[in-house]
Amino acid sequence: MNSQTTNIDGDTCAVAILLYGDSLDTKDASILLELSPTRTRNRGEERTTSSGAQIVQKIGFWEHRVRVPLDNLSKTIVQMISAIQCETVLGRVGIEKAELDIFVPLSTKAQKNGFEMELSPQLMRRLAILGFDVLVTTRIAE
Repeated sequence: MNSQTTNIDGDTCAVAILLYGDSLDTKDASILLELSPTRTRNRGEERTTSSGAQIVQKIGFWEHRVRVPLDNLSKTIVQMISAIQCETVLGRVGIEKAELDIFVPLSTKAQKNGFEMELSPQLMRRLAILGFDVLVTTRIAE
């Protein structure tokens, strides 16, 4: 699942924890991570897209997304991951895949034409033990 670019400007980025699984229990995932989701979908759930198409959700999905100022990106990631108290997430409550998704829009009008973030070895180790893939996406957003 890709990051959304809506309502994000050049000084704001999005950080999300995304969980996927055929038998993902979204309520138990919230309890396990001690986080409230911003969006969930259960496998088999039927919905209508914005274009009017009817689709059936193929895999369970759980998302906790926050929008933060770009200069708080690293701090927010540390706080978000530090809040997770369980040892690992993979294989628990139907979680088959876990991602830390970082989206940073870039603007051609901004004074800076890039960004930087730091993830310490301790944080990278914690993400690996938890079972998270890390995805970083940047796009020019006008």
